[in-house]
Amino acid sequence: MIKSRVKTLFPASFVVRTFFWSVVVIAASLGSFLIPHSEVSLSSVVNNSVQMMLFVFCVQIARKEPTRRNKLIFVNFATMFGFSFLFHAYNFLPSQFIRLLWFQYVGAAFYLVMACAVAYVTIDLLFRSKSAMRKYLLVLGAVGCFFVYYYYPLLIDYRYVYGTPDAQDFASIQKVYEQYGEEGTPTPEWIAERVSFGESLLDREIIKARVEELYPYLLNENNYVILFVKPLYLNIVSMCVLTLGFILLFFAYQYVKDPPQGAYMDKMMFLFLIFFTLEVLHAWSYVKSVEWNSFYEIMNVGQMVSIGVLALIGVFFLLRLRFITSPNGEFYEQEIATSPKGITRWRDIFDEIILDHFINSSNPKGRLFVNKNQVT
Repeated sequence: MIKSRVKTLFPASFVVRTFFWSVVVIAASLGSFLIPHSEVSLSSVVNNSVQMMLFVFCVQIARKEPTRRNKLIFVNFATMFGFSFLFHAYNFLPSQFIRLLWFQYVGAAFYLVMACAVAYVTIDLLFRSKSAMRKYLLVLGAVGCFFVYYYYPLLIDYRYVYGTPDAQDFASIQKVYEQYGEEGTPTPEWIAERVSFGESLLDREIIKARVEELYPYLLNENNYVILFVKPLYLNIVSMCVLTLGFILLFFAYQYVKDPPQGAYMDKMMFLFLIFFTLEVLHAWSYVKSVEWNSFYEIMNVGQMVSIGVLALIGVFFLLRLRFITSPNGEFYEQEIATSPKGITRWRDIFDEIILDHFINSSNPKGRLFVNKNQVT
């Protein structure tokens, strides 16, 4: 039984062509590394390549979607994953300062678009009858307020990371540290006796505690980078938490109202829930790191875990593409858009496997996890 259903996972010819073009795009990006570039980790290359692949998948899904409302959803996702090309360009920027600016502003734009793309799915579910323009206004209003709140200092000052209290105090400590000369490594106590943080911080005990807090960032020539980008990663945590909030709202509304959804949409959102949860954990781990090597290792491990989730998202993208390009799938999606109450729900292969092998069909009296008093 399982073998016969697993056969439906094999994509049709159009899906094969889509996969082929994604391989071409990835090969072109890898070939660009023949040009002089900065050092880049394998995990970063793989992560970026998978996102390029997802970009191609989303473009093709958007092209083939039978309804306009679903087209817009995948246009949003295509825009989100399209940032992978900008992140790839980061490796070829000529100076560290330009790379920092690129990381600041391209990264900020990415997390804005990311939150909007996911939020649009939820807003589209909650306000199905509203026009696309109104949905976008709701999304931009909700996400934009949080984005401006978190990124306002960066939007008005491109040197913001150099002016944070951590950065300024570190610069004061580093200046004293370098005065020690070649006699060895100065102790935090030695630095605390000579450093000055200005009139706002005069108590010697507080100064000593501050020096001990920032001292580990002096012990490696790259450790200071973690301290300087800390505000950026805190913003990433905030934007990912906001995105998770929209995903949880999506599932809460599904539980209360159980509205009809396109094929695989709920499973995609569940994988995005896992992905953004991992992003929060990874970014928070970066914030708490004080040593460059451990920071780099955490980043690599975190990216590899995220790659696995992104690959699963890609599988469901392909499955949706295969479904909507079939006559049954096109009919089903159009009926959901025009008369959702008059169509029988479609069950995918994963639903069938769970029902056949993990649930006793004689026990359930209706759909699981649904508030039956409020089903519409």
